Amino acid sequence: LAEDKARQQREISSLAEDKARQQREISSLAEDKARLERYNVELLQKIQPDTQTQLDDIRPLLGRKLQEGEIWYLVDVQWMKQWKKYVGFDTWDRSEVGEESANPGPIDNSNLIPSNEEEDILKDHLMEDLDYSLLPEVAWTKLSSWYGLADGSRPIGRKVIEWGMYVKHLKVEVYPIRLELGCHPLDQNKKVYKTFSRIEKMSQVKEAAKEVFEISEDKECRLWHRYMTSHYEQVKENDVLQECGIYSNQLMLLEVKNVDGTWPRATYTQGTMNPTRSSDSGASGYSSSPYNTRSSGSSGYSSFSNYGRGTAEPGLCGLQNLGNTCFMNSALQCLSNTKQLTDYFVEKSFVKHINTNNLLGMKGQLAESYAELLQ
Repeated sequence: LAEDKARQQREISSLAEDKARQQREISSLAEDKARLERYNVELLQKIQPDTQTQLDDIRPLLGRKLQEGEIWYLVDVQWMKQWKKYVGFDTWDRSEVGEESANPGPIDNSNLIPSNEEEDILKDHLMEDLDYSLLPEVAWTKLSSWYGLADGSRPIGRKVIEWGMYVKHLKVEVYPIRLELGCHPLDQNKKVYKTFSRIEKMSQVKEAAKEVFEISEDKECRLWHRYMTSHYEQVKENDVLQECGIYSNQLMLLEVKNVDGTWPRATYTQGTMNPTRSSDSGASGYSSSPYNTRSSGSSGYSSFSNYGRGTAEPGLCGLQNLGNTCFMNSALQCLSNTKQLTDYFVEKSFVKHINTNNLLGMKGQLAESYAELLQ
């Protein structure tokens, strides 16, 4: 027992020595980091031109027109404002020109980036001139070489594209489309997010999905996008993302052709006239009874007469516009705050009125989608 106790004491002493050594190493690393930071500051101060030279170099670049294909960079608007004070960009604000207290220091873009994100994505709903400023590549290169990047920051470059479906104009694509890629059969643990420009074609999305899931080039594949919880529509490879209603975080499903020449997914659901649509749940499951029109007798709408003009309760609001959808969203807000209609869909009363026999109809898909939105 005495020997065991002595051995334990030696082990404890050894652990204490290891801990002390680690603390000394940590302290030494902290000193090295501080020394390196001081060196970087001194180095940047040596290579930084004087404020007038900076102003003369950067001012004409900020008025540069967009050119398709160029890369422009996002810079935190507060850093940019401080830099303008430092160099006297505005004639009415020259009180701190060249003052060390006004020096903006390393470029800090951390306010634009979600915490703990390694991907090249931004926080939601950032606005130009309120959250960030846009710089052409040559201006960014100069400023970043003069001031460096703060810890936790990184360059945020975005491409200039021709934007719009009908009226085309050049715009910096600050928020590219971020799609969720999956491979049939869908495995929730093997889905991957990738970012695409709105001007890219569906064929490029398919090729990216094949690369992600390591599908060989000789394999024939096709691509589906999920537009409801369990409904998919096959995409046309020549379609451009911004012209076919694809939005961020939408699931794109890659399907690989079987060796016997068949496709794993069913492409012809029961009662569906569109062969490019399918549902993972098989048949739609809707009632087969045709839609009942209003009549003077009893109808599915008779209960609506019980509603009067009582006190209205505020409903939900805040649909995000996806391109030119502001008018649609306004209509959806009005419809969703029409209590009788909302109750009709939320309580699933509409299901018994779906007409699955109309060859020109959608077999209830639009009604199902609206009900899902209200849920």
